[in-house]
Amino acid sequence: MPIVPADWHDRIGRRIKLRDLHIFFAVVQSGSMAKAATQLTISQPVVSQAVADLEASVGVRLLERGPRGATPTVYGEVLLKRGVESFDALHQGVRDIEFLSDPTRGEIRVGTQELLNSGVVPAIVERMAKELPHVVVRVQPADQVWTDFRELYEREADVSLVLQTKPLSADLQAETLFEDRLCVVAAASSKWARSRKLDAAALQEGPWALVPPDSDVGPFTTEPFRVAGLAPPQPRVASYSHVLRLHLVATGRYLAILPTSVVRFNAARYRLVILPVRLEFRPRPVILVSLKSRTKTPLINRFIALAKAECAPLRQSTRK
Repeated sequence: MPIVPADWHDRIGRRIKLRDLHIFFAVVQSGSMAKAATQLTISQPVVSQAVADLEASVGVRLLERGPRGATPTVYGEVLLKRGVESFDALHQGVRDIEFLSDPTRGEIRVGTQELLNSGVVPAIVERMAKELPHVVVRVQPADQVWTDFRELYEREADVSLVLQTKPLSADLQAETLFEDRLCVVAAASSKWARSRKLDAAALQEGPWALVPPDSDVGPFTTEPFRVAGLAPPQPRVASYSHVLRLHLVATGRYLAILPTSVVRFNAARYRLVILPVRLEFRPRPVILVSLKSRTKTPLINRFIALAKAECAPLRQSTRK
């Protein structure tokens, strides 16, 4: 199988220039040729000529120019998608070469949710820092609720570490690190931690610091109360921020429902305890997700291996 297509020179090699593609991406991203010129520190006529050359090369209009700026046509969207993949593959190649020339250095980009940044992610990063202290880990925000993996599709992340809440699309692949389960949490100094008799009914009044109950993830915290025949607790503080809820629980005045892994990594720092309340919280897998079509670099594979090693105790504890 030839490495370079036979029609490369006629159809691509002599027609599409990487520089023109780069300028086209800048125009789409900024929304105008003037802004792209400023961003790239070149003149606007140079930008206009690059786009015109690109359109002449592919034989179709790539941009719509209007009072609101420049937007990609359906043809432009196709070139944008494939062009991003091409630039990403080249970038991956350069990173592979850098890693091969010096395996102790490199960069990995990880998409994560905030709740995992409060628990397992720092532990994985610390493990990697001990083995490869010169590797740069760039953490990109992933969607907090129903993950759409935008950071993967737009090549802003190499892998994403998330709590799975829905089936994955066919172009994604995942490796399960462990299964996490929600639990009721209080401060070790609180009245609830000192109580000898504790049940879900006694906790209904709280006060609670919870995710918004009317949100997409609200049922994950309220449904166990309904199953137990109880009215779901109403939050005194409603927030998606796990950091905020950790701080509130640490005061001893609030109850919260948090992932067990978050409590495990923060129990000593915030003096937290898991209350022995019988509520059936459904376990959900914590997964590492990547694009099937994207070749993993040696550094990405090493990150995945270290993540599995760090999460092994959590995986074993859920099997007991």
